[in-house]
Amino acid sequence: SGTIGEFTNPFHEFDAYISSGPDRQGLIWHQLHLVHRYHDLAINLSPIVPKDSSMAPHFAAWDFLQNYMDIGRPLPDIPLFEKHRANDPTTAAHDRRTGRP
Repeated sequence: SGTIGEFTNPFHEFDAYISSGPDRQGLIWHQLHLVHRYHDLAINLSPIVPKDSSMAPHFAAWDFLQNYMDIGRPLPDIPLFEKHRANDPTTAAHDRRTGRP
């Protein structure tokens, strides 16, 4: 029908890949993708981390995503997640245990 459906699978079934290719001037640009292991699905992460001539931002973004998606660990202690800390059970328990205000 042409309708795009929702795809829900565990995060651990996705692998990160960096694709590399030249632009018109021959400079190499890198782009991060999440690819599902068992289905033909790839997610372009350029809205989160844009194409770059260095791979470092893509490695950092993948590390960030893994830390964010790990429900066994508290949310990263950064201002972006401050207002959400109390809503995440693992983070709230960690904050109570460590005496974090």
